[in-house]
Amino acid sequence: MDVTRLLIALAVGMVVLVIMIMKTKIHPALALVIAASIVGITGGVELASIPGLITSGFGNTLASIGLVIAFGCMMGQIMEESNAAKVMAHTFIKMLKGKNEEIALAITGFLVSIPIFADSALIILSPLVKSISQAKKKSLTGLALIMACALNITHASVPPTPGPLAVVAQFGDTIDLGAFILFGIAMGIPLIIIIFITGRIVGQKWYKVVDENGEIVDVSAEQAKEYAVLSSKPTIPELDPNETYPSPFMAFAPIIVPVVLILLSTVTSMVYTGESNPVTEVIAFLGSPVIAISVALLVAMYGLAGHKSRKEVQDTLERGIASCGTVILITGAGGAFGNIIKSSGIGDVIAQSLTNMNM
Repeated sequence: MDVTRLLIALAVGMVVLVIMIMKTKIHPALALVIAASIVGITGGVELASIPGLITSGFGNTLASIGLVIAFGCMMGQIMEESNAAKVMAHTFIKMLKGKNEEIALAITGFLVSIPIFADSALIILSPLVKSISQAKKKSLTGLALIMACALNITHASVPPTPGPLAVVAQFGDTIDLGAFILFGIAMGIPLIIIIFITGRIVGQKWYKVVDENGEIVDVSAEQAKEYAVLSSKPTIPELDPNETYPSPFMAFAPIIVPVVLILLSTVTSMVYTGESNPVTEVIAFLGSPVIAISVALLVAMYGLAGHKSRKEVQDTLERGIASCGTVILITGAGGAFGNIIKSSGIGDVIAQSLTNMNM
C-alpha cells in the first residue's frame, strides 16, 4: 500500500471538492461524486469498481438515514404551517428571559445527543433552530452550527452512543463505563465554549435569517449589524393575536415523543443485556430512529393538523418532501465519497498513522 499516494489522493480530492463547491456552479452532490471519483482514481482504486463503490455508498447511507430525513422534513413542515414552531420558539425564548439562546441550544444539543444519534437529533431539533432565528432575527448559520457541533461532541465521545461504547468494548474490563462517561462530558465542556465562540463569529460573517414566510434569506452587512444589536437585547417577541396557535405541550410533542422513545430504548438495552423479552423487543422497535420519527410524524399530523382536511395535510407533506430533496441527495453523495475513502484504504492509513503516534 503506497501511503504517500493515498494521502495525496485525499488531499487532491478535498481541494477539488472545496473549489467546486465554493467557486463553480456545480451542485454539491455532483461535486462530491466528482471528488470521490478523483480520490478513487488518484488513490489507485480499480477503475471499473469506482462506479459501484459510489452507488453502494450512496445507497447504504440513505438506507440508514434517508427515511429519517424525509419524515423529519414532513414533520417540520407541519410544525411550521401549524405555528407550532413559533410557539416552541416563543416558549424557549420566554424561559430564557429573551437572551442566551445560543448557550441554551449548545447545552440542549450536548445533552440530547448522549442517548440519541446526532443525525436524528439534528432533524428533530431543526424546527426549533429555525423558529428562534425567525423570532429573534439571530443568524441561522451561527445557531445551526452551534447546535450541530454540540450534538456531535457527545455523539462521538459519550456512551451510550455506539462509537464510544465500541471504544470501551475494545478495552474490556480495564475501562470503567461510568468514568468514561464522566470523562467524555468533561472533555466536551471546553469544546462547547470554543464552538459557542466560533458559531457567533461564523454567524456574523454569513448572516442568514428565516423570514416571515419561513424562507432562509441572506442579510446585507448593514442589516446584519442592526439584527445583531436587536437580537442581543433581552426581548421576547409577542405572538400575533390574529393567528391560531397550538398549546406549548402539543407544539413540543413531536420533538419530545421521539426523544423519549429513543432514550427509553437506549436505557433498556443497557439495563437488560441478557436475552430479550417481548417488552424489550417492543421498546427497541419503537426506539429505532425511523420508527420513532414515524410516530412523531403521526403525532404532528393528528395533533397539530388534525383539524385540516386530508388534502391540506397531504399538500403540507408534499411541500415538506420537496424541501428535503437536496438534503437527501447531498447526504447520499457524502456517503459515496466516504465509501471511496474507506475502500481505497485511506481510512486505514490515517488510523495506523495515529496509532503509531502513541498519543
